[in-house]
Amino acid sequence: MLNPIDARVEDSLALSNDLFKPDDIRIEDLPRKNFRAMFTKYNYAELCQLNNPIINATSWRSFIKTTMLAPIRNVWFRLIHQKISTRAYMHQVMPRTIEDDLCMLCHQPESVNHLLFLCPHKEILWTQAFEQYFNNPIDIFRLSEDIIHLRLSNYIIKAPDQITIYDVMGAILFGVWCAHW
Repeated sequence: MLNPIDARVEDSLALSNDLFKPDDIRIEDLPRKNFRAMFTKYNYAELCQLNNPIINATSWRSFIKTTMLAPIRNVWFRLIHQKISTRAYMHQVMPRTIEDDLCMLCHQPESVNHLLFLCPHKEILWTQAFEQYFNNPIDIFRLSEDIIHLRLSNYIIKAPDQITIYDVMGAILFGVWCAHW
């Protein structure tokens, strides 16, 4: 029988091993020569597209080239690759720490879409943001798919000369993420 601290450490290791495979390369640990060799062997754009054949090349390039704060890009990138830490996922890998897979706000099963879009509390945030920043009415189901697949050309910002679609969507997405955690 493990004590509570050992159980948490064991659960954390299971989570980190699942998210970051042991054979992953830590770029910061590579000598300069190996780092260069790795990135000359693989085209950066190809690396980014490996797990996402659904996103068209133009949208993907636009997303990668857009200036964005690292924490915002991190959340969005994790969403695109379905690597967001939901209670459903964390309950699977840390059942002693996370008691169930239910949303803490509405007590429905917490999938990625539920965590960021479909929880009634999150949907209110998206609706209010859309009323303030967009000319479009919101369809939350379509929005979640469009953000994941970077299909943003149909969304019309009220002040496009002051802010980009990536700025608005990224800020809302990150705000929802931060409010949740």
